Amino acid sequence: MADTSSYDITEDCGLARSRLPVSAAADEHDGLCAVVSVAGRAGIDDCEWVQLLMGLRAAREAGRVVVDLSRLSSMDWWVALILQWVGRVISRRGGSLVLASPQPAVARVLSGVGAPGTGVRDRGQ
Repeated sequence: MADTSSYDITEDCGLARSRLPVSAAADEHDGLCAVVSVAGRAGIDDCEWVQLLMGLRAAREAGRVVVDLSRLSSMDWWVALILQWVGRVISRRGGSLVLASPQPAVARVLSGVGAPGTGVRDRGQ
């Protein structure tokens, strides 16, 4: 049976524990599909996790990175723009970024900056 536990991805690079809880599924972070979960409120000062996201094997190679936004209550537009850029970088590498299950407030911010091009999946899809 696969390990379905998760771990704090900020530990991978030795960064201080983020104020924004970010975790990846332990059995998927080394493969060509990575599922990353973000919780709380994301602001520009909480973006160090994006560097770690870009370092996942699925983001470096032609893989799929799924960012579970279901536990993220709010996001500022800087973070939405950064995620849009991340989606473009991963796409240029032959992979894909899926922003899954955003809360309505987060979905509005993502839509406002044009992030649906990154593969946003709302709760109804």
